[in-house]
Amino acid sequence: MSSILMVGQSRPTGLKKAPEISFGRRPCHQIIWNGKQRQTSVLLPTDYTYLLQGRDGSPWHRMSAEWQQQRFTDLAKIPWDTTDTVRNLVGHPRSTKIRPEQVSFIDQADIPTLTTLSTQGKHEQLGELLIRSGRLARITVAGGEAARFRNPGDLRPKALIEITDEGPLANETYLSIMAHDHLLTQQRFQPSSPIPWLLFVSATMRQNFEDYFKQHDYFGLDPDSIALFENTAYVPKFRRDGRIALIADMDGGETQEDRIAFYTSGHGALVQAYRENQIFIRGKRYDQTPHDFLAQRDVRQIFQSNIDNLGARTSTRGYSIVLGYYAAKEEESGVRMLVELTRPLIGIRQDGTKFFWDEGGVALNVDGVPTIVDGNALAESVLQQTRNPEKPFPFNTANATYGVESIPAGASLPDLIQVRNGLSQLDRNFWNLAGIIETAFVEVPRHIPDRLGELPPTKINQPVSRLSPFAETTGPIDGDNRFIPVKQWGHRRQAASLFVYITSYNHDLLLDRVKGTTKVLIVDDANAFREGTADLLRADGWTNIATAASREEALKLLADQDFDLIMLDSILEPENQQQEMTGGVSILRGLKDNPEARNHNARVLFWSGQESVEASKGLSVFQTQKYDGVEYVKKESVIPNQLTDFLAKLLLGE
Repeated sequence: MSSILMVGQSRPTGLKKAPEISFGRRPCHQIIWNGKQRQTSVLLPTDYTYLLQGRDGSPWHRMSAEWQQQRFTDLAKIPWDTTDTVRNLVGHPRSTKIRPEQVSFIDQADIPTLTTLSTQGKHEQLGELLIRSGRLARITVAGGEAARFRNPGDLRPKALIEITDEGPLANETYLSIMAHDHLLTQQRFQPSSPIPWLLFVSATMRQNFEDYFKQHDYFGLDPDSIALFENTAYVPKFRRDGRIALIADMDGGETQEDRIAFYTSGHGALVQAYRENQIFIRGKRYDQTPHDFLAQRDVRQIFQSNIDNLGARTSTRGYSIVLGYYAAKEEESGVRMLVELTRPLIGIRQDGTKFFWDEGGVALNVDGVPTIVDGNALAESVLQQTRNPEKPFPFNTANATYGVESIPAGASLPDLIQVRNGLSQLDRNFWNLAGIIETAFVEVPRHIPDRLGELPPTKINQPVSRLSPFAETTGPIDGDNRFIPVKQWGHRRQAASLFVYITSYNHDLLLDRVKGTTKVLIVDDANAFREGTADLLRADGWTNIATAASREEALKLLADQDFDLIMLDSILEPENQQQEMTGGVSILRGLKDNPEARNHNARVLFWSGQESVEASKGLSVFQTQKYDGVEYVKKESVIPNQLTDFLAKLLLGE
């Protein structure tokens, strides 16, 4: 029999029969909340009526108004059909293990490595072309609520927690590091339009992200190219007895909180959200899905990664190769997704035994289809074959490149159950998508120097161990490392040190490349300074330098050639009495005020060596206009042996 339960801010109005109300074919209550503003209602199946009581069994009318409102809010967001699925899986567990007869191993020789692909310049060139032409977007899975990271009372998501309190990354967060890489990608490749960045976040944490972006002025990125979309697949966790769990039921929990324990059903929820959920830009909801947002911008490829992988960068040469390889496979054989694999780290305990310090889903053929399978889904005999410490299988980094149309509408992923903190929760694994769409793999390097070979504990009470290196771990392409995970609080400093090491290594390589490809124009009427600067740069490896001694020479070169960097004196001696001495100012204005100017997007080092009215005019122009990509300095502040680094930072937007 069905019924209506009327509840208000502080007291119930009783149970009444309501024969018309049902939930499918099962009896339920209609819960009507008499709020201050309006009346709202939800349906509650009668076999979940215990949720109308407090943790100690106290009836609704004895609970506080705050508890009543929170409980009603929680009931309103429960998807009862999915909840029943979870309860049935908890109550009647069935084996979901993949059996040996279903599995065939992929020949490791058939999985190309990034090191091998780097010798084929075509992939790198194609990847760079795609980024420059505005075909790439980025999706970051940033929904982690940092249960293993934050201190009691700290409600920030993992993405917004500081990585370390020391060194170059002091006070940087996972999000700020990824934002810097996104900006660096745009500065390096100068795409035809801003690279879209979508973040998949918890619905309860979205406002935290909105506020953080605003506080940091969107890190210099175009705010309209940044969109958030929510993981709205909230499903209650369950106790062992099949009842919906409260936060107080979690093992090891320090709280007695009488609230329903929810879980956002894993990163697999992204598959549905990508095609169905709305996006938020600058805090405003748009009636547009992530797929539509990207398709309307003519995006063709997407790079997806987790927020806690510091190695998931798009600004590096390594990613240009990955992107180019995916595009080639997509064209040649219809591949819809490319998953990056890497070798797990093998630790050596104090007694000399070896163990897997980290691990993840492995690439296998299941029923003849290449896919990614987590270890807990494999029969024990199959699992052991993938876990040879002397030659471990490469595993999933959670970095993937796929097409904007690759995630099919209506795709359904398997419902799996995992137990955490003593509670059962629904887990839909995004990587099961690899068994649905055509998927290829590439092995990417992990470059870890000996001095950073100390591995922090993977769990509480475990000792520190040492890395057992093998060739695949220490054989990088350009020192790249596309997998620097931070899964535990204790990993943060080691990951931060590794990230600094890798980015410094790559910065030097990128700097060499900048010197060899950047076209520089030096405009200065002081012959000694102009030619001396040109000689200094040539001696340091800059190979493509032109000079101009006057406004007229500079304008002719700027009209005829493309330049990446212009070193421009704010004061140029006039060639006749009708011209002002501020010829450099007019050149700067001509470039930056006219979007159609040939060298409008060139970086400019705008300088002066005089304390004069004219020099003040140049400084005033710079301060009032605030042109993008323009830096104003005094000549005497430019130290010769630091000039290369100064120019590189200007070019790379650092």
